[in-house]
Amino acid sequence: MMRKPLLLIISATFFASAASAQCKLLTDSIIAGEDQTRYESYEYDGSGRISRVFMVDSGQTSYNSYDSLKYDGSNRLVNVYRMDVGNTSPRQTSTISYNGSNKISRIHVAGDNGSPWTMAHNMTYDGSANLTAVLLDATAISGSPEGFMASFQNIQWSGGNISKLDLVADLGNGPDTLELSASMDGYKNVERLMYVTEGPDMISFYNTNNILTITFDNAEVLGPAGTKALQYAYTYASNQEVITRQTLPGVFDSRVTTQEFHYDCSAGIGDDDQLRASLGLFPNPAADRVMVQLERNDYTLRLMNLQGQVLKAMTVQGQLAEVDLTSYANGMYIVEVEQNGNRARTRLVKN
Repeated sequence: MMRKPLLLIISATFFASAASAQCKLLTDSIIAGEDQTRYESYEYDGSGRISRVFMVDSGQTSYNSYDSLKYDGSNRLVNVYRMDVGNTSPRQTSTISYNGSNKISRIHVAGDNGSPWTMAHNMTYDGSANLTAVLLDATAISGSPEGFMASFQNIQWSGGNISKLDLVADLGNGPDTLELSASMDGYKNVERLMYVTEGPDMISFYNTNNILTITFDNAEVLGPAGTKALQYAYTYASNQEVITRQTLPGVFDSRVTTQEFHYDCSAGIGDDDQLRASLGLFPNPAADRVMVQLERNDYTLRLMNLQGQVLKAMTVQGQLAEVDLTSYANGMYIVEVEQNGNRARTRLVKN
């Protein structure tokens, strides 16, 4: 029995690559439709890899959970820990394994939603390193998983993108196979900036362009041939980065929502682990004022919103700076410090 909506075929998060000339995703948020108060904020390490992702929803002014990402010595993502604020043990753990060609071979997820559960998917490839299947491992299922309980088989490729695939799942009356076709728009994948947490995420990770539609090839249990199972519409900046992604009605998702993305496209400036370790805020959460302390002299301080817009900038001569917050609304902000081309950020909550 599947326990997540089918839209996760396309829209989950993906593997984080090392630093490059491409922009870094700072935040993504729902700006229209359901869940308009939901957003995610991304934090990077000194190697340009996503290190933590903070999640806020339901109109809260501070994050209630976050993902912590861990890498091995070969720069490969190996664990994602879903953490609830105030708890020291992860609520969910994804463990990622690789084959001899450094392709992801298995993703095992374990969690606790009141009782422990596990699930896993195995990936297979052809001789050209194209993904051919994402197979649910029935022997690894225990408890009541919250993950995506389906397999993808007979994956076909065209122009560097998945064009056809079979979704095999239990839709309520035993195993069913949905034969699907995908159309692409030829622009960049926003998912290249994200990270993988479940096996089905691989479907978008291995595509080079954004998926516009998923349609049924034949008369399926969920609709006749040609029916749109999923639809997206995108807007882009001049550098082809995705600005918004709109979800349109389809069989897999009947909602209409618009998701907005904000980036850091500055060149040559990366988050610095040592600088971040020396950065402190107190109090946090704060009311009218916050003290910023950096265990280094002379730096630039910026207060930013979650869209990356600079609200206040100042040059600090010593180590301590006081920031007046009285003119700003309650909510979450970013405090950024920069010294000698190195930069670090941390979150500030005003309430």
